[in-house]
Amino acid sequence: MGKISNQIFVAVAFLTRLPVPENIDYSDDIQRRSQRFYPLVGLILALISLLFYFLFATFLPVKSAVLLLLVTTMLATGGLHEDGFADCCDGFGGGYGDKEKILNIMKDSRLGTFGVAGLVFLVLLKWQLLVIIALHSPLFLCLAVVFCYSASRWQPLLVMSKMQYVQHRGSKTEQLENKLSGKELSLSAVVSLLTAVLMILCGAAGLLPAMVVMLIVVLTVFLFSQYFCRFLQRRLEGYTGDCLGAGQQITEIIIYLCLAAAVSQHWL
Repeated sequence: MGKISNQIFVAVAFLTRLPVPENIDYSDDIQRRSQRFYPLVGLILALISLLFYFLFATFLPVKSAVLLLLVTTMLATGGLHEDGFADCCDGFGGGYGDKEKILNIMKDSRLGTFGVAGLVFLVLLKWQLLVIIALHSPLFLCLAVVFCYSASRWQPLLVMSKMQYVQHRGSKTEQLENKLSGKELSLSAVVSLLTAVLMILCGAAGLLPAMVVMLIVVLTVFLFSQYFCRFLQRRLEGYTGDCLGAGQQITEIIIYLCLAAAVSQHWL
């Protein structure tokens, strides 16, 4: 098996429950290098989810098909990022600023009030925003989902490049402490950038409005990432795997919010 394909399979195995070959090298260096393919894994997940969406949309209303798109994604990932988001809601909601208490709550397998409430609002908001986007245009939905799934899986790499991992034994993210180089981080964004260009070129309202909307999306995600890093540094002095999952989910919401707002205001 080639080095590149091995790294891609490791990335797929880490972020999803999709089947991969058994003879994969999971060495620390391979784990680190596989991070650059996380946005590519997002692209794969997007294509799978959209395939099922259009299958369901042939005999179901758009609202139902969008909900099943979200279900497909969660089944494919095992709810990995949603679990991190819920744990962060519980940890930061119930930890009251105490670092050790926050970490202990996040490691608890039980789900608390903050986690349940956070998940409910998260899924409802995603569903509503995607319905708005889907009703605007099937092509726009495809581009939005592909861009969102890839870009939101690049955002955790940005966080990891700026911060230290908070040592907490037993986490699936421990082996990711070795960071990507600046070049590798930039190359990992290629899938997201290509999709962003396609969204601009396919903007129904014209090239300039589409460029403005995409600029707003990129700036908003960047500002959120900066704030998120400061927040984690202040509360935990670093990040955990749950924090990366939460960041990915919030980035998805931010992208969908910007795109749905642009559609609602007839900018696109």
